[in-house]
Amino acid sequence: MKINLKFVLSLLLVCFTTFFISSNVFAQMEPYKWKSSFIKSGKLTVKISTEYATGGDYTSTDLTEGINRWKNTSANLNLSTASFASSNIDIRAVNAQTWNNNGWGSNTYAWTQPYDGTFACATNLITNNCTSSNSIDYAAIYINIAKDTGGLLSSTKQDRRRGVIAHELGHAFTIRHNSLIGVSSIMKTSMWNDNNFSLTPTSTDINDINSVYK
Repeated sequence: MKINLKFVLSLLLVCFTTFFISSNVFAQMEPYKWKSSFIKSGKLTVKISTEYATGGDYTSTDLTEGINRWKNTSANLNLSTASFASSNIDIRAVNAQTWNNNGWGSNTYAWTQPYDGTFACATNLITNNCTSSNSIDYAAIYINIAKDTGGLLSSTKQDRRRGVIAHELGHAFTIRHNSLIGVSSIMKTSMWNDNNFSLTPTSTDINDINSVYK
């Protein structure tokens, strides 16, 4: 029996596409997520403190706009600001000396440290000990305020500062770095050095959130 080559190639393409899509459906999320008590009416509900976050070029407006980049999407998120005493996510400004003394890397713009109770899942930028059995209830975001966000125009620097805030919030919401080729995302590892890095959450990032918190 003769096999139609075009049919076989088409079938293979469909199979490959289906496999590619299905194999990456949760691929960008961490194995852990926020405790069920933070999921209310199908949304991850957290309070964010910016009380100790301003410093360097980072202004209170940068912080607000960085948060709004998630609030203004269809992601299943219910975000509000709160005092440091009652927040679930704290954004903190770190000066150059403290950043370097902690060994957090001269090329690092920021990093996020999730907690499960008093257990710090991450003790540095590389190691993360949270697993599927660890559901988090707190996250600290550290901003390297000495790190220039680059660009010749002040408006570009400002936009990128806000992108840094939104990127780290993505980590706090338990999205890992997006490594999918050709896919636009605010969660790219190399940030704006990647052609597919977006300064605002994309449909990919929103779908990642909505696949877990629902």
